Amino acid sequence: MSINTGFSSLTPPPGELSTSHGEESKGPSITENLADSFADTLSEKLNHVESTQRDAQEKMRLFAAGEIENVHDVTIAQQKANMAMRITGLIREKLMQGFDTLNRMQ
Repeated sequence: MSINTGFSSLTPPPGELSTSHGEESKGPSITENLADSFADTLSEKLNHVESTQRDAQEKMRLFAAGEIENVHDVTIAQQKANMAMRITGLIREKLMQGFDTLNRMQ
């Protein structure tokens, strides 16, 4: 029985970890892989927030032009965009707190 914890992206591929301290590593280090993975994930999520904002603006424009009659779709799109921006702000705050904590540790 296998349990999916969602941390598989944090595990380096087999052979990437070196057991001896004197050998040169082949390929990027674990830290570089995690940094790239984090940066890619963050970029992907920010692009999603931006597309949610554009979708809400477009639906509002279409509603104002009379091309959309269902106000519920417009309201839902605006609420999704609003929630995405609020969550993005909260994540930014947590990242800044973590950065500040790391700076204090040095």
